Amino acid sequence: MAAREQSPYSSAGALSGPRQPPLATVHARQQWADRYRQDCTELWKAWPDSVPIGLPLRCEASDEARYHPETHAVLIRRDRAIVTVLDTIGADADPRLRYAIEQQLDVELPDQEATR
Repeated sequence: MAAREQSPYSSAGALSGPRQPPLATVHARQQWADRYRQDCTELWKAWPDSVPIGLPLRCEASDEARYHPETHAVLIRRDRAIVTVLDTIGADADPRLRYAIEQQLDVELPDQEATR
């Protein structure tokens, strides 16, 4: 009898392996495209290159947050999908999020006025 193929997701919705990127909602794909001028393929490629972080603010029952160093984006996953993309530079960046990333990862984010 052949082995049954296992889902990349656990019953709780968490990813079971680091190589399987989650799905992405239309909202997240649009945010990614608007902010970083890249298509959603790059969003999926960014997931495994991102570092898990703890969020300082409540983020709509997110299951996981990851910081992508190349774009300075924070990818928020709920269940099986990236649901939003937060910017850490620019006018809409939350200073508490910026501070949390700098403290947790021992990095210095670019100034908010810096261009990408």
